[in-house]
Amino acid sequence: MAKKRSAKTSTRKATSLLQSVDLRVPVVQESLIEPQERVLESLAVRMNKELCGWLELGAVTVDPYTSTPAHVSISEHSPRTRDGISEGAAVVAALRPLLGLEHAHRVQFVDEPAVAGGASGTTAIHFQQFVAGLRVVDMIRTLRLDAKGRGIDLTGCNAPVVAVPSRVPTGSAAAALDAIAAEVNLAGESVVIRGLPSLSRVTVLEHSGLDGPCLAELVWYWIEGQLTLAWALSLTIGETTQPIQAILNAQGNEEPPKVLWLDAGSRGVVEGRVFEHNPSIDRKVVSFPIAWADGKAPAWVKRPNPTPSAWVDERRTVGENVRALSKKPGGGSLLITARKAGSDLLFAPHIKLGSPQGVLNAFYFCNLMHDFFLLLGFDESAGNFERTSVAGVGGDPFRVEVYEQEIPHGASVTRTADGVSPRLRLGLSRKKRHYSLDATVVFHEYVHGVTDRIIGGPARSNALTTPQGHALLEGWSDYFALSFESARRGSPVTTIGSWAAKRKRGLRAYPYDEAFPDTFADLGSGRYVRTYPAAELWAATLLRIHRELAPDVPDSIERDWLIWQVVFEGWRMHPVPVGFLQARDDMFLALRQLSQAASPWRDRHTEIEAAMWRSFLAMDLGSGVRLDPRRLVPPTSGGLVHP
Repeated sequence: MAKKRSAKTSTRKATSLLQSVDLRVPVVQESLIEPQERVLESLAVRMNKELCGWLELGAVTVDPYTSTPAHVSISEHSPRTRDGISEGAAVVAALRPLLGLEHAHRVQFVDEPAVAGGASGTTAIHFQQFVAGLRVVDMIRTLRLDAKGRGIDLTGCNAPVVAVPSRVPTGSAAAALDAIAAEVNLAGESVVIRGLPSLSRVTVLEHSGLDGPCLAELVWYWIEGQLTLAWALSLTIGETTQPIQAILNAQGNEEPPKVLWLDAGSRGVVEGRVFEHNPSIDRKVVSFPIAWADGKAPAWVKRPNPTPSAWVDERRTVGENVRALSKKPGGGSLLITARKAGSDLLFAPHIKLGSPQGVLNAFYFCNLMHDFFLLLGFDESAGNFERTSVAGVGGDPFRVEVYEQEIPHGASVTRTADGVSPRLRLGLSRKKRHYSLDATVVFHEYVHGVTDRIIGGPARSNALTTPQGHALLEGWSDYFALSFESARRGSPVTTIGSWAAKRKRGLRAYPYDEAFPDTFADLGSGRYVRTYPAAELWAATLLRIHRELAPDVPDSIERDWLIWQVVFEGWRMHPVPVGFLQARDDMFLALRQLSQAASPWRDRHTEIEAAMWRSFLAMDLGSGVRLDPRRLVPPTSGGLVHP
């Protein structure tokens, strides 16, 4: 028994020594990104002439790590086949010159077995890049198709290949595993159990310090502007909750082989002492990540595969989805560090209302929002905020900065295109309460980033620039902040920022409840000549739909998800610019497409449609309204009963 305890202590200590590594750096300097994008767009224009109407390419953005396109919009596409995978392969093949592969004859793109379908019928097909028969790590192109099989855009990345290096390794898989073992002071040597006859030289190894076998294979790794032959390892040490992944150089004379990339995995239990909603209720210790959807999402809500990534990398408020830090008045920044207890971590700031607690709470709230929108379909291919990405651009976790003083606007977010991190700035309110501790405020700001990635496509930022577009942007943020917070609490939350503002009605003129006094008939007069008050009309309309649907769908959990998905799928369909009436009509279009694609909406289509029309009619935005789509002016006719 003593030996077993000793071994367990040894592996715990080993996992605490293992640190994540990523040596990749951009090959295109920031100042050269726009010139490179102009070069790619010029090439796309020339290619459009050769594609002869089958395919027409639009805007192009660049991936700074490879210099290839990060996002290519497709403005026109006439599919030649009904087989989405075959059509997708043809599209990717046709774009090889744009991808830097015009003369690379040993490069292939192989479709993944799983094709991810959106709730509204959109499809994402993932193509893994291979060179000379070996997989290129993290190089995956994703083609998104609409419900009719027409291309929407091509995202992801690939390695531009001019010449193929030798694929004969100078170092063995066993030497690579020994190098990882040495990093964590594990005694012993690696032993090859068996090797499989394949180009990738798949090898199964054992090591006395590992909990089970290690799998190794030869891959290509793109680093410093070139392909490097490498060993990819997957292994388990001690009490890791997921396998540790590592990439080590398989060429060159380094001894031991150089670690090019390493994901140290999630070790033990990670928890944080947070205010679940705001400081009106004392702090509570919760898991990071928290399985908040258990019991809060119907069984028919599609769970992502793989499951949402770990929130925390090491011991600080940094992870795959969010990077949160404190900004000091005199300059400089500070990440919050967790206390260790064996292999477990606990974030527990000593001062309840101090800046460190604000960082931790904002980190918690933003990770919650990431996982919530992931369930709605805001994944990598849609441009979500993640550091590494298989189907999207990556390199853009949500950045949160918590200030110890009042700052302009109190709470604001810079909205960005895919590949660039949004920046959320949170300071003190005029009542000296911190916005970072109020869930409704942080949720509101996070939603801004999501709407900007979805509407107009992930390559565009600030798509909603007209007065009505801006009002929609603010209204959607209030709507999702309050409806999500209501679902978490299990009771209606009708005000934004009540705790932070130290005011019962919060930061808005009225609570969003049954007594909300105004409608779109008031647009263009009084306070509704301004964007933010007009946004309250839109938020009040959407929240009213939940109440209108309650008699027909009494289960609040099912009701929330039915309506959330309609609103979210409507975002995918909005043109740019978009106004109130277009946003209304796109919600009905989204409902029709959802009803055709999935049974929950098909079974409830009549009830949902009726509840939506009752809400729009009650808010004077019925089917008979005529409204200038850009300006905040009064409607020209009344809201008639829906057809």
